[in-house]
Amino acid sequence: MVEGGGHTWPSGNPYLDEDQIGRVSLEVDNADLFDFFDAHVHP
Repeated sequence: MVEGGGHTWPSGNPYLDEDQIGRVSLEVDNADLFDFFDAHVHP
């Protein structure tokens, strides 16, 4: 969970206004997500 994060892909373009989906998280990017899944998801 990202405290204060919205419901869009982190660092992506919001597709609706912030009052509808929350804010876009700029503190997390694709590399952070891939690192997390690489460390926590095992086939």
